[in-house]
This record gives sequence, structure tokens and C-alpha cells, in this order.
Amino acid sequence: MKAFEPIFEIINLLKKELSGTITELEKNQLKEWEKDSRILSLLEKFNRESYLEKKFSELDRYDAKQAFDEFYERVQKTNPKHRLYQLLKYAAVLIIPLLFAGYLIWNANLSEPGFRSEMINAPIIKPGNQIAKLFMADGQSLLLGRQSDTLIESKTFSIQATKGAITYKTNTQSASEELLYNTAVVPRGGEISLLLSDGTKVWLNSESELKYPVAFATGYREVKLKGEAYFEVTSSKSKPFYVTTSEGQIKVTGTHFNVRDYEDEAHTYTTLVEGKVSIRSLCESGNYLSIEPGYQAIIKKGSPDIERKAVDVTLFTAWKDGLFKFDRQSLENILQTLSRWYNIEIFYESEQVKNYVYSGDLERYDNINQFLIMIEKSGNAKFRIIDNAVVVDIKN
Repeated sequence: MKAFEPIFEIINLLKKELSGTITELEKNQLKEWEKDSRILSLLEKFNRESYLEKKFSELDRYDAKQAFDEFYERVQKTNPKHRLYQLLKYAAVLIIPLLFAGYLIWNANLSEPGFRSEMINAPIIKPGNQIAKLFMADGQSLLLGRQSDTLIESKTFSIQATKGAITYKTNTQSASEELLYNTAVVPRGGEISLLLSDGTKVWLNSESELKYPVAFATGYREVKLKGEAYFEVTSSKSKPFYVTTSEGQIKVTGTHFNVRDYEDEAHTYTTLVEGKVSIRSLCESGNYLSIEPGYQAIIKKGSPDIERKAVDVTLFTAWKDGLFKFDRQSLENILQTLSRWYNIEIFYESEQVKNYVYSGDLERYDNINQFLIMIEKSGNAKFRIIDNAVVVDIKN
């Protein structure tokens, strides 16, 4: 039991801090514990509202559901500025056991006899952030993420560009007016969201590009995508919305879906969350397919055929909500996805290790190191970091 006494001390200090009864001496003790990188990571998660809400949703599945629903509804009615404080104040008893259990599992995994990892003391690889470059029809370009808000105005439209988002607003535009196209380019290690002129919301993932008109034509709406994006299309039966990729064209009238079409991947994926979409292969004599929520349309590049597959849509859409989810994915596929967001290179010293299969979740804004350690702990892969590269090999 003595091995866990420091953990209980930390929990007691956290409880006192949340209740406002902590003394100056105890604050100093807590600050000393925060110098431990593992504790610091834990506390950073604890103080993120999104993390708390995620844990609440997990608790929601158990037998305290009704009481929790009433509590959460009451908290949601509070001023957003005070919401995190309310969550911390009233839910400490619920959250701390989760953190405690997570810390014990983590600590046990890393300290198990015989387990050694070069990753434990490796340089930290940090996640990406909100950064992109906007190329405008008049030849101007705008770098987002390293400057304050920017407002661009003309007679027909205005563009509000902030660190993490681009918002378009239009005035009246005649049907004969020439369409003006902008292009948002997101590098490796970046992300951006857009609010298009028709109210459609787009989340653009790392290493992606979206070309779209500043204001849509009267009869149709069309954008062109390279990479990955999540769309929430404003409904209009008289004005369908098209997403064109390298292999196909997706037609919708108003729905939520994810499209993935990276140049270095063999397939294009359209995953439907809500509504209905139809997909047409751009190959000569290409096929046409409609799918419903919970299904995915898959086009093998260069093929006219389209495969229809039932899937867990969260595996393909969680990234836009701050989470990577993997379910029996090859290590090569997992690391390919993560390399874009963490802007890292992957090198394999063994071809065999690429085919190892893993499942797991990773919060998008966490560093990648602990995730790689957990993979090492659960299988035969091992990792080391050299500069901004991850080298993968098989354990001896």
C-alpha cells in the first residue's frame, strides 16, 4: 500500500484545491508534484473541459445515469465562463476516481518488471495546431495561425480569417457573375475549419486542400477536395452540393459526412453520419451508388467500381472532435494517419512490423509518446525517436 501513498496524497490535494480549502503549504506541495511530467499531463487533461465532458459521457452509461443527466443539464444552463468551474466543483467525486484509475494503469504498465522502452525518456513529439494558408482569386495569400484576425471585404463578399477558422459572408450576386475561387491549403501538422457562404461547415484535416467559390452559383454548389474533410452541408433540395475528389463525385442536398482521399492511399472513402449521399465514380463507365447513415462508400483508385460497407462511423469521424480511434488497424495505417497530424516521418527497420494489428484511442491534442509506449507494451513493436522521425522495429 505504501507504493500508492503519494497518489492518495495528490488526490487529497486536488480535492482541497477544488473545494477551495487548500492551504498555501499544500499548494506548494501540489506544485512540487506537478513537476513530474506524468502528473503534469494528467492535470492538463483534468483542466480541459472537453476531457471532462468525455468522462461524463462515459459515466453516463452506468447506473448513475438519471442523476448525472439532471446534474449535467443544470450545469449546461450556467454561463459558459463558469461552466468549467461548476463541473470541477460538483463533479470532483466522479472525476477523481477515473483519473486515479487511469494513473494506476499507466504507472503499472510503465513499471512492470522486464518492460523497458527507449520512448520513456525520448524527446516529446507534440501535436499539430490550427494553421493553414488561404489562396484567394486575386492572387493574394493569407497565412492563418500566426497572426491576429483579418477581415477582407468587397462589394459582394467578406472573409473573416482567425487562427482556427475562415468565415465567408456574401451580398447579392447575379447568376451571370463569374465565380471567384479560393483555396484553403492545410500542411502536415495543421487543421482548419471553414464556414462557406451558404452556411456549410467544413473541417479540413492535415495535408489537405479545398477549392471552393467565394459565393456559389444559383443552380448548384461544388467544391474540390484533396486529402480529408468533414462536411455539414446546409440543406437545399433545389441546389445540390457536390464534393469532387480524384476518383469520384459525391452529391448531397444537406447532410453530415466524411471524405478521405489522400494521394498516397489506395482508396477513397466516403463515410455517412446523417442524411443521404450518392457517389459516382469518375472512371470511364464508372458506377453510381447511394448510401445511408452508418455506411461507407469505398472506391479503389483507378477502378469504376464502388464498394458499400457498414462501419462504425466514429472510427472515421472522431478526428474532427479531437480523437483518433483505431479498431484492429495495421500499424502502418495507424502511423500513416498520425504522421500527418504530428508532422513526423516514419521509418521501418522491418517490413513485418507494418502488418501488426492494434486497437486504441489517442486524444488528438496529446503528445504521441505515451501512445507509442502503450503499443510497445501490448505487442512486439518497438520505437525510437530521432529528431522528428519515428523508427519502428521488432522487439528482440
